[in-house]
Amino acid sequence: MPETKQKVPQALKELWFVTLGALSLSAEEVRKTVEQFVRRGSLSRTDARKIISQVSSRVEKNRKVLEKKIQESVSRATRQLKVPTSSELQGIFKKVTGLAKQVSSSSKGDSKSTPAAPRGRSAARRSRRRAR
Repeated sequence: MPETKQKVPQALKELWFVTLGALSLSAEEVRKTVEQFVRRGSLSRTDARKIISQVSSRVEKNRKVLEKKIQESVSRATRQLKVPTSSELQGIFKKVTGLAKQVSSSSKGDSKSTPAAPRGRSAARRSRRRAR
């Protein structure tokens, strides 16, 4: 199970980069094609700019939609795998730090004010003998 927890975020990250790359390539291919039409005289520069602008805005809109869907998928997957969130880990870290400080301060105080208790039966017998 721990291996799966580590592989899922990495796989999703790779998927995200591949998708962004595909979107970028698609926009670049459209731009190149439009430029070819301009060079041939089949399309004016003004129309070419409009087409490239429209394609760019669609690519950006699709990128944002895709990004949102991927974030939702990652959140769902991490919840299902019960992977702690960053804020949960920070909370745990703060608790552990607080507990460590308490243990440290209480162990310093205990050694100064409380004598060590005798251990085992023979130690208890010796303590009683000394008390007599």
